[in-house]
Amino acid sequence: TLDLLLSAPLSRTRVAVEKLAALCLEVVGLGLVLWLALWLGARAGSLDVSAGHLAAATAAVVLLAVAYGAIAFMLAAATGRRALAIGVAVAAAVTAYLVNSLAALVSALEPFQKASPFYHYAAADPLHHGLDAWHTLVLVAIAAAAGAAGVVLFDRRDIAA
Repeated sequence: TLDLLLSAPLSRTRVAVEKLAALCLEVVGLGLVLWLALWLGARAGSLDVSAGHLAAATAAVVLLAVAYGAIAFMLAAATGRRALAIGVAVAAAVTAYLVNSLAALVSALEPFQKASPFYHYAAADPLHHGLDAWHTLVLVAIAAAAGAAGVVLFDRRDIAA
């Protein structure tokens, strides 16, 4: 379907940016649904969790998802292979999660922990303390860098190959 889409009088950059924007909007929409479900569950269970802190925790997970979505987008733009892009992005996410989780137990992993997006997702404990500007900026930077690289790679890639 990409051949058909690119036959329209639209620039490749516009197509790539709109695809990336759609990914972001979908993840934000799912994040809103998640926040609402958590808030309703907390109210129904009489949990003492503020809506703002739930929003902070949800925003952190949305940023994490957008970062890995942008990485998958970049890989797909570079290779033209959807399954490969998804597989590599998932493998990177699993590896980063394991590094972050096991760093407290395995001293050899400690130097790599702060390179994990999962570290920046959870380090400030957004459910209790809200979003931390530094960790939020790191997740936004990962998403922006991968997204921008994906747009450039898509613009330069030969579709016929």
